[in-house]
Amino acid sequence: MKTVAVLATFALFTTVASAATVSGVWNGAFRVPDGEHNVPQLFTFKQTGAEITGTGGPDSSEQYPVIQGQLASGHLRFEVKSKLRDFVYDLKEMNGELRGTVVIRGAGTPVTAEVWLKPVH
Repeated sequence: MKTVAVLATFALFTTVASAATVSGVWNGAFRVPDGEHNVPQLFTFKQTGAEITGTGGPDSSEQYPVIQGQLASGHLRFEVKSKLRDFVYDLKEMNGELRGTVVIRGAGTPVTAEVWLKPVH
């Protein structure tokens, strides 16, 4: 009986400890197919339940509002609209990082790029 109680407590702790939270500062990059270099990314997220707000852009001097941000089951979706382009992010939490894609819309055909972000400690 003690073993069952210990396992149940461990399972509950693991579930709580692994619950996704993205509040804070994240940095990383994206790379378009056939890209010659990584494009820096810097985000500050605020999480309220499943809603994500904040700002993002290439660096601290160029930030735009995060809009339509939602987090569900470790899956983060949001948009950032700059003066020239719209960026639609679709990221999954993996080993403490956010990885996925961004669709970049602006002049011409939309481009999909690979994205990776790590929390800043």
